[in-house]
Amino acid sequence: MKIDLHVHSTHSDGKDELPTVYADAADANLAVMAITDHDTLNGWAHAAELAQQYRIGLIRGIEVSTSTTAETEKGPREITVHMLAYLPDPNRGELLQRVTEVKVARETRLEVFVKNLQAKYPELTMDAIRAAQKEKESTFGRPDIADALIKLGVYQSRDEAFEHDLHKNSPFYVPNIGLDTEAAVRMIRAAGGVPIMAHPMARSKRESANSGDAAQSEAAPRVYPRAHFEQLVDAGLAGFEVHHREVPEPVRDWLLKFVAEHNLIATGSSDYHGMTGKPNRLGENLTSEAALQAIIAQATGIEPILF
Repeated sequence: MKIDLHVHSTHSDGKDELPTVYADAADANLAVMAITDHDTLNGWAHAAELAQQYRIGLIRGIEVSTSTTAETEKGPREITVHMLAYLPDPNRGELLQRVTEVKVARETRLEVFVKNLQAKYPELTMDAIRAAQKEKESTFGRPDIADALIKLGVYQSRDEAFEHDLHKNSPFYVPNIGLDTEAAVRMIRAAGGVPIMAHPMARSKRESANSGDAAQSEAAPRVYPRAHFEQLVDAGLAGFEVHHREVPEPVRDWLLKFVAEHNLIATGSSDYHGMTGKPNRLGENLTSEAALQAIIAQATGIEPILF
């Protein structure tokens, strides 16, 4: 059974609308898929209809933007942590309200980002950003700026835009502020959901290259956040997305030992953004049936759709 628990659509920063995502999932022979758009559940109802049509199991989820202070190889620093919330009940607790606030904050952040970029590209406007979006309700983010710059003829692809003006070391960059990570874990649990940390300690080759340390993309960090992770486990963290293309092998090995030590769940996912988006392909990393059943067993929010 092929299970991919991290998939995006145009309801956030994916390139493809949900019908296309499901057609791609059918081509990839997926049996179960999780739709996990950033800070929104706008696609849930449509995804449930498509799940029935394609007979592909659906785990409804959200990729929640969070931030925390953690010890890293460069010392204590504020880092972004993406938390996958599987099967939460949006009508229980404050999770939906808080992720909606984060979504609004993402647009405010984008406005500042665009204002910074206008020093170099005066023709770049928020109207250009919105025109480049496929769906009006989708969550704003850096990929939307990239799409607008592509439409203006500045770049040929998202990757090219991220390599130049949109990476985290760019002088134009504006940090993304999310929920406190530990608080988000507790909110997900309060909503009956199951929190799994997405691509923990990931090092993308693009960002490593921009920081002048390309070798670090495949190396283990010098400091592993054991104490921080144990604090999150105490708060209710269920596990980690261990198998992901941006999680280096030494990190995967360390995480698998940590998971076994604390009786947690290890998942694997593609983080799919569409055939013309990131190079990630559906099913390139998979979650085991046992891990899926462990997630379902812990969930007290909404029911999965399975066939």
